[in-house]
Amino acid sequence: FIQAQDGQTYRDWHLQRGLTPNLLERFFAPLALALDFTPVDQISAYPVLNVCSYFASAGKNSRVAFLDGPTATRLFEPIERFLELRGGTVRRSAPVVGLQVDERGMVRGVRTAAGDAVEADAVVLATPLHRTRELLPDRFRDAAGVRGIYGLTSAPVITAHLWFDRSIVGAGNIHFSPGSRVPVFAELSRVAPAFQPAGAGCFLEAVVAPADDLITADDSEIERVVLSDLRRLFPVTASATLLKSVYVRVPRSVYRAAPGSEALRPSTQTPVRGLLLAGDYVAGPIPSSMEAAVMSGTTAGRLAAQRD
Repeated sequence: FIQAQDGQTYRDWHLQRGLTPNLLERFFAPLALALDFTPVDQISAYPVLNVCSYFASAGKNSRVAFLDGPTATRLFEPIERFLELRGGTVRRSAPVVGLQVDERGMVRGVRTAAGDAVEADAVVLATPLHRTRELLPDRFRDAAGVRGIYGLTSAPVITAHLWFDRSIVGAGNIHFSPGSRVPVFAELSRVAPAFQPAGAGCFLEAVVAPADDLITADDSEIERVVLSDLRRLFPVTASATLLKSVYVRVPRSVYRAAPGSEALRPSTQTPVRGLLLAGDYVAGPIPSSMEAAVMSGTTAGRLAAQRD
């Protein structure tokens, strides 16, 4: 039933079933922006219903976790050590610029920007949607199970990193805010102690979405929008001193889950021999997310290990 609702926006699905506009705007609107950085009148009903069903199926499913420290030291470096201890090699500053394909159309490896050719029994393209499209040779564009990615688009998003001289939110949790350009945020210095600044200050991280009209704006304009909403939500912000701010723009983040996009998501196993796909846009049991990317990566690793 849930996947069959992919043909319409969540807003239309919600109102057609007699659910209230107030519930739509106060709960589901910020939820949609947190899920896919896409408003309820543009996002498919499927991902919203899918996540609600997942949350409701078990109490622990709605729990939220944070990295207790910077991504580099708490995620990337441990993964690198894990791979190297098992005989793997991690090449840094070696961007892939193309695939090596033999005369039979089988993927045999990759080419790097430095001109190196890396041979492989299987290649897993664990790249964002737009990079996958750039790396795929034209000869694969119309392959069944692959062509759908050319119909998908990506959603822009901005994350605001703000350091204040005092606590702003006053609670250690993730927060959703209806009618705001910062629909989801958290005072990371409360939920992840490693982020606590020296003294009595706080570190707050917020998602700025939808970001289509702000992605090319300068920092001062983004800051004006973010602080305006924070002052409305938490009046203490007006008397706090903003010590530092960083705005990270991601013009093409996760794929945009517009109505009809579910049918366009490719599977991990492609019809191209030697080529596997992994990423948030790859078909799986949950919508676009980091978790979806991890699931597809796990599947790709298992399939690669099974190859001759």
